Amino acid sequence: MNNFNIVFKFEFSEMIKKKSVLTTTIILCIFMFIGASIPTISKMFNKADLKPAETSENVTPSLGERNDLGFVLSSEVSSEKLSGYLALQSVNVYESKEALKQAIEDKEITYGFVIDSLTSYTMLVNDKGMYSFEEGMIQSALQSYASDEYLSSFGIDTQRVHEAQSIKVEGVVEQFGKDASKGFFVSYAIMFIMYMLILFFGQSVATSVAREKDSRTMELLITSTKPKALILGKVAALGCVGLLQIGVILLTLVLGILVNKVNYPPMILAILQDTMTPSVFLLYLLFSVLGYALYLFIYASLGSLVSKVEDVNSAVTPITMLFVVAFVIASISLQMPQSSLAKISSYIPFVSLFTMPIRVLLTSVSWIEILISSLVMIATTIIVAKLSIYIYRYGSLNYGNKLSMKDIFKNIKKEKNGH
Repeated sequence: MNNFNIVFKFEFSEMIKKKSVLTTTIILCIFMFIGASIPTISKMFNKADLKPAETSENVTPSLGERNDLGFVLSSEVSSEKLSGYLALQSVNVYESKEALKQAIEDKEITYGFVIDSLTSYTMLVNDKGMYSFEEGMIQSALQSYASDEYLSSFGIDTQRVHEAQSIKVEGVVEQFGKDASKGFFVSYAIMFIMYMLILFFGQSVATSVAREKDSRTMELLITSTKPKALILGKVAALGCVGLLQIGVILLTLVLGILVNKVNYPPMILAILQDTMTPSVFLLYLLFSVLGYALYLFIYASLGSLVSKVEDVNSAVTPITMLFVVAFVIASISLQMPQSSLAKISSYIPFVSLFTMPIRVLLTSVSWIEILISSLVMIATTIIVAKLSIYIYRYGSLNYGNKLSMKDIFKNIKKEKNGH
């Protein structure tokens, strides 16, 4: 126990002092606080935009004030009716397409429309903006114009048609389970945070082990400390640093939400209150910590199989690929939480750290399912931890060729048989 404490304190202090960890934490905290302050920032800019309008007689903006549109109209299109459908006070009518084009080139107007008929037009523009809506506005106006003219030709009262189309149907939804739309973004945010956390610290623990072997430090450590204490202390230290980092980031986010709470839409606050209940928080904490430890043990054991730091990436590639596949499955499950893929994967430890909390947050899951998945996760983490200790012990002092898993299991089998 004493050796574990020594290893833990040393690894924890070394990791927490790293500039990369501190810099990343500070940057992410800043981004989180800014992200939580978006409603306040948005409100400030909206107020600034409304100040000139409050001094004018007409506060509500109107398309009728636009004078950057020009038209060439066919004989069947009335300028008065068209201005009504476009909600414009009047339309700038030009005699020909050439005159319209010249007006655009002289920057008298920005957009030109040659209306050949109620169902055909040509748009003229010099530089079209990325988010310009003028073409859609013309299409909608001409469609309404043509539709009304068609109905009028059969003697149908267009006003009655518009009244019929504006009839609203109201429905009430009685919800017995959970609303997946409320927990989607919270689930995705936590899933992405865990993905980045495991990848970063998994690579770090594997590199740390390999560096100790490369510098021959491992030989001194093994003679004074048991391999079990070394790997447990290292994994616990890096795991705590990662959890501490995430804790600080999440606290910053919560602080940002509390500071800007008054400017949040009621719907957003309701979603946060409904989704992040104490039971959901504890479930996420349980599966996240277990899944985090599970992957860290594997990364640490794989790092002990290589003799050079340069070989770490190739050694951890299999588990990294497995983890990426788990993230992809979790992403699909997030879209379809009631699918068979989501249900089956919530019992597979390498994926359940993502999928079981997703299912609980987005759908109705029985406590028996949660209990079974939790027990499988706990048992798998313990087994992987014990296996990682064996691998770490055999791999830590091997400086020859890279050990294969087959060799490791042979040695374990011989040890159990007493050879």
